[in-house]
Amino acid sequence: MHKTLKTIEEELSWLIKDYKATTNYKPNKIIHVLNYHITYDKKNIKLIFQFLLMPKSEALVLKIIYNIRDKQKEFHEVEYPLSKIRSDLELPMINDYDYQRIHDVMDFELVDDTIKSTVSQLTQGLTYTEVIRRNIKEIIKHGRDLRKKYV
Repeated sequence: MHKTLKTIEEELSWLIKDYKATTNYKPNKIIHVLNYHITYDKKNIKLIFQFLLMPKSEALVLKIIYNIRDKQKEFHEVEYPLSKIRSDLELPMINDYDYQRIHDVMDFELVDDTIKSTVSQLTQGLTYTEVIRRNIKEIIKHGRDLRKKYV
């Protein structure tokens, strides 16, 4: 496993203990994916923190994904790809301070016709883990608010 993802695992070990999160890891040449799954509200909401590490562009991004089951037992997926934060992505479950921190670590430049992150993967990863830690209650609450739209 990549060093940055190992650090994220260490930083988010409390999610497994406190929120009964499960994890899975899928590496390949282009992208390494580390997921944290938290299921709550009688298994009607699955919250996924999906870390996508791209070694070539030296970038790490986080997607916050909600899989919400409605009364008809159908699933609805709502994604918040933090990589789109510079396109005015709304993150109602993240406070203003952390929104700005995410914005600051999502900085890229063009180097030899390749998009590269100007912020290290480790810095990005630690920023994401801090954002999750400080906003976890609001992130979980947002899932409940989203579910209200489907029931």
